[in-house]
Amino acid sequence: MNLLKIFTYKTDIQMLETKNRLLLENYKSIESYIKQIAMVKHEMLNHLLAIRILLDNGEHERLSKYLTDIQGSYIVPAEPLFCGHRLIQSILWHANQRARQINAETNIKVSALPPISITDADAVSLLMNLLNNALESCEKVQPPDKRWIEVSIKCRDPYLCISVKNALHNVNRPNNSTLGTTKKDVAFHGYGVSIVRDVVKKYNGFATFECSGDAFVAEAALRVVAE
Repeated sequence: MNLLKIFTYKTDIQMLETKNRLLLENYKSIESYIKQIAMVKHEMLNHLLAIRILLDNGEHERLSKYLTDIQGSYIVPAEPLFCGHRLIQSILWHANQRARQINAETNIKVSALPPISITDADAVSLLMNLLNNALESCEKVQPPDKRWIEVSIKCRDPYLCISVKNALHNVNRPNNSTLGTTKKDVAFHGYGVSIVRDVVKKYNGFATFECSGDAFVAEAALRVVAE
């Protein structure tokens, strides 16, 4: 009973840390956007002043070229992520940003999702554990240009199917039978797979974890789509 209480306590702590990490990343992203907006506003005031000067001087050709130049500089490529589920979208966006920070190539494919009957807490626990494990494992791959992560989320009624694949270096290859952790604090960090399995079981689904060549593949299916 004591071991069960310890396991439950540590699992609860890990779930809270995962949620707090997501909230912190959201806050940092909002803070970054505010700074970017302030910079763009400052730049636009300068551009408007330059446009007014060129217009008043009748320099229409220079004005046309100037407008073309600044228009090109403010074209922002659309985010390749869209699924119609705000929380899942946010988690994937943050994972994509973190992958860029470790120079990992990402390929994220998300279908438009219908309403699904999974709680926000369970969605965070499931996706953050899968993605964090993939990112942490991928970061150890050398050289950095060999790092990649693939994520696929789609519905196959009545299941929500999630697949996360990542580059895997032989040094941190897990044992398929135990799927343990390479972190020093094994007692605390070795529960990611267990948490994923618990969430999947709660929604009458299944999960698989395996090494395939130089890749680690984690797949989960949850019965959360209305039939």
